[in-house]
Amino acid sequence: MSLMAWNETYRTNVSEVDSQHEELFRLMNDLHDSLTQDRAVVAEKLNEVVQFVLMHFATEEKYMQETNYPNYAEHKEAHDKLVETVGGLQAKFNAGEAELTGEVTAFVRDWLYTHIPGTDQKYGPYLNEKGIS
Repeated sequence: MSLMAWNETYRTNVSEVDSQHEELFRLMNDLHDSLTQDRAVVAEKLNEVVQFVLMHFATEEKYMQETNYPNYAEHKEAHDKLVETVGGLQAKFNAGEAELTGEVTAFVRDWLYTHIPGTDQKYGPYLNEKGIS
C-alpha cells in the first residue's frame, strides 16, 4: 500500500524540483513497502532515500543561492534539521540499535506533505521570475 500520493498540488513550477519531488514520493513508497522485508533490503531502500534527499536539497539550495532567494537561510535550516533527524535514524538502524517502522516513514511523509506546499512552493514564483522554470 502506498504511503504517499503525488498530485499537482505539490508542484513548484520548477521542473527539475518537481521531477525530484515525484521521484522522492516513489522512493518513500518503496521504502515503506520494504518494511516487511529483510533488514538488508530496508537498509538499501533507506540509503536510497537519504542519498536522494541530499541530492535534492542540494539542487534546491543551489537555485536559491544562485538567485539570492531571500528566505534561503530559513529554508536551509529546515533541510538541515530533517537531514540530522533522518541521518540519526539511519545510523541507529544500521548499528542495529533501532528498527525502521511505519511511524518513521509517516514522519518523513508528513514533513514532506507540509514542507513542499508550505515552504517549497514559496520559492517557485521567485525562481520563475529569475528565469528558472
